[in-house]
Amino acid sequence: MKYEDIYKWTTCITTEQILDVQRKEEEMDDPEKTEENNIFNLYEDYYWTPEAEKVYRLIQMGLPSLIKVVGLQGVGKSALLYVLKTRLKRDKSKKNILALNIKDISSSKFVVNKHLVVQQMGKRLIEKMGGFEALHNYLMQFPSFKSGERRNKIIDKIQSEEKQNFSTDLDELFEIFRQKLSSKYLREIFENAKIEETTNAQALLFDFPDYEKKNYTTLRKHLDDFQSYWRNIRGESLPCPVVLFFQKEIVDNYKHFLFGKMISIELKPIPSSVLVDIYIKKWKSTAPFTQEALLEVAQTSHGIFRRFLRYIQLCLDEFCNQGESIVLSLDVVKKTINLDVVAEDMDTELSGIFPSEEQRTVAIKVYEYIRQKGVVYREELQRIFFDNRSPKTSRLLDKLEKEGYIKEHSREGPKILFALKKGENKNDGNQS
Repeated sequence: MKYEDIYKWTTCITTEQILDVQRKEEEMDDPEKTEENNIFNLYEDYYWTPEAEKVYRLIQMGLPSLIKVVGLQGVGKSALLYVLKTRLKRDKSKKNILALNIKDISSSKFVVNKHLVVQQMGKRLIEKMGGFEALHNYLMQFPSFKSGERRNKIIDKIQSEEKQNFSTDLDELFEIFRQKLSSKYLREIFENAKIEETTNAQALLFDFPDYEKKNYTTLRKHLDDFQSYWRNIRGESLPCPVVLFFQKEIVDNYKHFLFGKMISIELKPIPSSVLVDIYIKKWKSTAPFTQEALLEVAQTSHGIFRRFLRYIQLCLDEFCNQGESIVLSLDVVKKTINLDVVAEDMDTELSGIFPSEEQRTVAIKVYEYIRQKGVVYREELQRIFFDNRSPKTSRLLDKLEKEGYIKEHSREGPKILFALKKGENKNDGNQS
């Protein structure tokens, strides 16, 4: 059923989840499964913002450079990393793109290219066991490798001078070989594979995680790990583009000498009208939302795609709870995406603008009040939230307006403010 598919689409809110589902669907090898009816297709569904295109161009040019990509939590940093790698390989401009998670690179057990590692492990075992016949016979004791033809293919791949793909045998061979080799040999193989893959890379992409508030200790450690990794393998040279993906909320408030050496690109939120278009393109209509209700979901998401999916899911929960007997109208959406929901998402986002928790709480309440009412007099906000204190009102509203959360509606008479409407979105003015 269509609405069940939409719901499934909204449950995979991280790139890792989507890729995991894509892999499982590919393994099912369903002949009726096509790109048109595949719920999860990260590359085809991706919206290329001007900033994402700029990152792509810099990598494609191949100039040695450090590039810092920052974006709000959920804006699509990991998704961009994946689609960059896919697009560069598809257009054949860069075939050898190495994408790494920063949390992995300092581990002695980290494997950069598992296929290459299994091939090197196999070569070491042939040497240790006195010939390929011994490895051939050893594999025979495992049920998966009873077939002599299958074992012969594996031995041929191991002995090849070219890099090989071990397909569905990869994980099992890795475990079998790992048990026969000492920790010393394994560390050596892992390190050699890491050096080979990094040295031959035409571009390196490092994904930094989303951090808890002001978790600068972990960020500093990850930056030090990156620096150590780079110096150990490449020294001080920078022969290819190196792209690092960071969470904007924490990086904006942290100084590190490496940042001064980087080209900085900020991923802007997706315009509300584009989020609506993405939904319509995928599901052929706005159903079960009305047009204005879906636009409200997009606007309240502030251009953060992960948030957009989560808000759709909350509304679909309401839709299902009512037995699919209601239309998801503007009123239903506003009731569902209430102050508690908005506050949970906006708190971290506003931390750089309002360091005080008390200020953030008031700012969120003001924003939600305007969103629910549509048009509000400044004096009304001043009376309800600021005890008629004009300077405090002006400072908070000016900051919200500067950051694109609210907008002055009229300059004649009393100032009127409203939450962004008509397809506008936070930072939409910077999209070009």
